[in-house]
Amino acid sequence: MADRTVTPQIRTFFWGLGAAFSGIAGLVLFLFPEKTDTLFAWTIARGDTANFLGACFLGISLLSFLCFNATSWQAVRVCFVGTLTFVTAMALATLLDLDQFNFGSDEPVALISAWLWTLVYVAAPIASGVLLARQLRETEYAEERSTPIVPGLRMLFLVQGAVLSLVGVVLFVSPGSADSLWPWPLTPLTARAVASFLLGFGVILVGIGRQNQAEILEPPCAACWWLAVLAGMAITRFEGSVDIGTVPGLLITLVALSLLLGGVAGELAARRLRAPTSGQLPRPPRPRRPPPSG
Repeated sequence: MADRTVTPQIRTFFWGLGAAFSGIAGLVLFLFPEKTDTLFAWTIARGDTANFLGACFLGISLLSFLCFNATSWQAVRVCFVGTLTFVTAMALATLLDLDQFNFGSDEPVALISAWLWTLVYVAAPIASGVLLARQLRETEYAEERSTPIVPGLRMLFLVQGAVLSLVGVVLFVSPGSADSLWPWPLTPLTARAVASFLLGFGVILVGIGRQNQAEILEPPCAACWWLAVLAGMAITRFEGSVDIGTVPGLLITLVALSLLLGGVAGELAARRLRAPTSGQLPRPPRPRRPPPSG
């Protein structure tokens, strides 16, 4: 089937905002969760919250890096729409809680981070919308094959996406509901930040289930199991953050396990579909020479 190739601007977006900016933010939060007052755009009081957000940023970073290497729009379309959802939600969260940012900090890194964060997330939804419009006008086409996802795995992606999206919407619209939906306390800003990630990944998972094409699974599935592993590390690092005896604790544990298993299964399925040598079909066996006569 024919498909548009990815424009250079889309690939730059994946690299700049997705891989680089999210990667730096993720490393700061994941490695230095207790130093957000001096190293991050806003102060996060709880280390488990900072660590979890860092894991989410690193998941977005890996997703964007893998998408940057893709050449087919069909392969990254769902991921780009999910990323657009994430940056739009994060931009709204930033504007709604702008007074929480470190604009008055005496720490130069925190002050620069606050201004850089605000500028990036205010501009990102507009820029990505323009890039999407340009991409849809792209006229250069490439041939793409399509293999359906295994029905059970496809259903798992749809269910995961629906759950993440639903929890994300509730947390964003009503951040106070985090007391009953999330295993540990969240402020309005951190609740909306968590919701932004849930919405982004939720849209991606629903999208790959609807698109039903196994060839596109590697970037989102690799990001999902990577996110699950990092989130598990973040949760276990701070003892008492999650009590699996409660509904929120059990829910986040089950979702993390399903993201891990579904992500690994999806990535393996995509890898099996790769052609053996640089996208080329294997050579047919050489015909045997007939034995010499006489």
